[in-house]
Amino acid sequence: MLTAKSSKALLHRLSDGSSNVNYHPWNARSKPLGFRVIFALEFLAVLVLSISFVPMARADLVVVATIPIGHVVAGEAYDSGKGEVFVADYNSKSVSVISDITPNLVATIPVGTNPYGVAYDSGKGEVFVANNAGLALSTVSVISDATNAVVATVNVGKGAHGVAYDSGKGVVWVTNWNSATVSVISDATNTVVATVNVGLGPEGVAYDNNKGEVFVANNGQSNTSTDTVTVISDTGYIVVATITVGGFPCGVAYDSGTREVFVTNSGQGNGNTVSVISDFTNTVVANVTVGTGPCGVAYDSGKGWVFVSNGGGAPAGNTVSVISDGGTTVGGRVLAVDKLILVAPYVGLIATMLAAVTAYLTLNRSNKKR
Repeated sequence: MLTAKSSKALLHRLSDGSSNVNYHPWNARSKPLGFRVIFALEFLAVLVLSISFVPMARADLVVVATIPIGHVVAGEAYDSGKGEVFVADYNSKSVSVISDITPNLVATIPVGTNPYGVAYDSGKGEVFVANNAGLALSTVSVISDATNAVVATVNVGKGAHGVAYDSGKGVVWVTNWNSATVSVISDATNTVVATVNVGLGPEGVAYDNNKGEVFVANNGQSNTSTDTVTVISDTGYIVVATITVGGFPCGVAYDSGTREVFVTNSGQGNGNTVSVISDFTNTVVANVTVGTGPCGVAYDSGKGWVFVSNGGGAPAGNTVSVISDGGTTVGGRVLAVDKLILVAPYVGLIATMLAAVTAYLTLNRSNKKR
């Protein structure tokens, strides 16, 4: 029987011909790629598998369609202009385009190596895809949603990860994990107009349209229980604040209803939480305990909910935590998980896949650094 442990060992042997490989899945420096893939597979699992809910879940959270796409699903973005979803397929060097009307796969677009982060530019009708080249300089593929074709390729820093569109300035922000920088791309010229130094290992990024600021999660510190979020003003592209959050912050989402930023902390110590940052004060006003290994996060403006994918192990991994933002408020308060969605009945199988892919990608990344 294939187990999580045997899957890891098998992938180690396939990768370097040896079964004597030291694997540390929870080491901070091993996490970035693995946790992104965990989030991606969680997203796919929620689409593909049936779901059941624990008692506090509500009946209106249901899967309405299952769409086969690629091998390892990474980032995704919704194109409101065309009613389509763009999904990065990390292993296939492509982006799948799904219609939200049918819903069917309508196009597959070749892009660069290891596409991960995706963002939709409503001003230009374009989609920006970060191609993660690891320790090499990465690129961003610019796709026209009119033709579903790449219209530009932009060079950025090393290890491109997160992408966010800034509607106020008409620019796109791309985090470069291995360069400790953020590249700013003009959507008018498809060229880099600024490079901003941030903390080590920048990953998640979100745009705050009320303040004209961008929040970047930095998770490159090793063996620490706290990391940081860098706040950048889109006027002058300067750092205006550095905020201490929990260990290994991964995903970032802006809640326009309460003017707060939700940051998932997936590391040890202060991990398995979500830090809530007020954009009035650039301070943490609440911490919410969620499932194990939280990474992906998204805000639902219609419900005032924040969805958090938990990609770790027992007891609360392979779940999605749903947080109610509590309405418009300023100042410190206590938030709690409103509901917990359990992916079932294949939790064991999903855990095995996650462990195997994480082991492979972690080893792959380690080999690149040699």
